[in-house]
Amino acid sequence: MRGFPGILIKVIVTVGLAGAILVTIRQDVMKIRTRILANPLTISLIKQQQKVKAKAMAITLNHHKPSFEDFVAYRIANGQAGISRNYVVYYERLAEYMPQKAEAHALLGFCYYHTGKREEAKAAFIKAIQLNPDFFWTPFNLGVIYFHQDRYQEAAVMLRRALALKPEATLKTIFSSKIYGEIIRSAPNFDYAVEENLKAGYRDAYRLLLLASDQLNKSHRASADASRQQILIQFF
Repeated sequence: MRGFPGILIKVIVTVGLAGAILVTIRQDVMKIRTRILANPLTISLIKQQQKVKAKAMAITLNHHKPSFEDFVAYRIANGQAGISRNYVVYYERLAEYMPQKAEAHALLGFCYYHTGKREEAKAAFIKAIQLNPDFFWTPFNLGVIYFHQDRYQEAAVMLRRALALKPEATLKTIFSSKIYGEIIRSAPNFDYAVEENLKAGYRDAYRLLLLASDQLNKSHRASADASRQQILIQFF
């Protein structure tokens, strides 16, 4: 037993040295990795790889890109036109390739909703809000969905959030976005009247907020049922 402390000290010293060696090796590996990444040849190879990946993504997106005619019809028919599965596939790929683009998630949510995937639609809208909290239509759409589900408290929260936003931020997003631009460019002879639609959206949000508040107070059931049919989610 007398030799035990000495053995213990040797073990501790050995373990300590091993740890120090591992730290040194790790630092050396990081230095080597940094040098390799800073090498002009490595930089060139990485750029080429990124270009190849971007080209492959573009080819995939172009393969799935729809004509956007249904979006035009949806606007003209005041929400009575259908949204096909092709749009879901396209915006799923777009959201996958451009995960930081709020518009991709917002439009995916719109397509999910109109193809019967309501929970997926809500998740996509929530993601879009996280990425761009200043865009009116995403909290508005969530508010409409919650209202249709009789979830009036959550609807009121979303509608208040939408009404608190400045319309200028939403217009800036629409007119500067390449993703929204695809829809607008696809129908050059159709006047989307983006600003007028946004004004109508604010009016609908305010009206629906009042109705949600009425429902929370257990009043005006008939007027709420009528608005349930009239107020639809929108893409812009």
